[in-house]
Amino acid sequence: MSETYDKLIEDVMSKKIFDRVQVLAKDWLGASIVAGIIEAGEDKPNILISAGAHGDEAAGVHAAVKIAESLPVSANLYVVLCRDPTGNNPLSLTLSKMFEIKAEISGPEDIHALVSEYGEHLETKSLRIGVFRNVCVVYPRGAAELETLEISEELEKELKLSEELREVLDRKRILVPLCKERPGTPPYSKVRTFYAIGDKLVCYDYFGEENDLPEVLAMKKFLNKIKPILTLDLHEGPSGKFCVIVPGAADEAYSDVVFTTIQQVEKHAAECLSAEEIKKVMIDHGLSVSKTLGKGIGVIERRENLVTLAREYGVSLMLWTGFYEDFEKRVETLIVAAHSAAYIFAALHGL
Repeated sequence: MSETYDKLIEDVMSKKIFDRVQVLAKDWLGASIVAGIIEAGEDKPNILISAGAHGDEAAGVHAAVKIAESLPVSANLYVVLCRDPTGNNPLSLTLSKMFEIKAEISGPEDIHALVSEYGEHLETKSLRIGVFRNVCVVYPRGAAELETLEISEELEKELKLSEELREVLDRKRILVPLCKERPGTPPYSKVRTFYAIGDKLVCYDYFGEENDLPEVLAMKKFLNKIKPILTLDLHEGPSGKFCVIVPGAADEAYSDVVFTTIQQVEKHAAECLSAEEIKKVMIDHGLSVSKTLGKGIGVIERRENLVTLAREYGVSLMLWTGFYEDFEKRVETLIVAAHSAAYIFAALHGL
């Protein structure tokens, strides 16, 4: 696994996988959000692979590169490698760039010391918040080891209760570092980025009109420009199993692709969540399934994320695997899922 986003991009460029690379936008700390493009011809349709909507979804970023290397489909392939480049970096590197120092972050006490020197402290019952101008770092109090989604859910609860906290955090970026070890991903090596809007937190995969982050606006513009007939968005979450998430408007055009993908993943890569397990798992911040279509398949009704917006142009799927599997297995699971979905889609559409 590449330790930094710059190293990842360097490795990708050295392999010459893509015919060309397009910069969609610069993120808030100057990192480039890029789309690698493999061209099949102007008369061919477009397929989109997206990864890294959250910086702590590192397996999806690496899977996207490997998918691009080995997906012989007769379509123009667009691969957005990481939608949150700065979040894909260790927290120490991000803070080093922010303050032009060499920061070393190995625990909450290091964050606390940096906040004391460069920012202001806020505390809630369970969280500490370091405020640096338009950016905040949120981490647990004491020695608690919490998942990034657990921290974000707790912070949003506090936002709804405290007008003072809302005033301080409104329209600020919220950096939530990974504070516990996952297989293949050490603590503080990745960050999940949020944005406070009033009493709620949103992320880079929230495309609602009130989310005016340049990273999000650029992705919406890119989606509407290429109009992909197939969108595969790679995600990870708090589980050890796999599932496919489909938008609420999904119809029979999805059935062969989805069921084949589930069969192939179970045969070659990973166990899938049961229908009951999918109902209980948190797919993303504030996002759970509204219903299930059997083992390994969940439906979301929210209309403001990538897969629900991409539904306008064709079939769109969220391929979601659990954080708690071995890192390489997570990568392999997403590769198997994406290949299976793309192959059956291509066969059905003569690509």
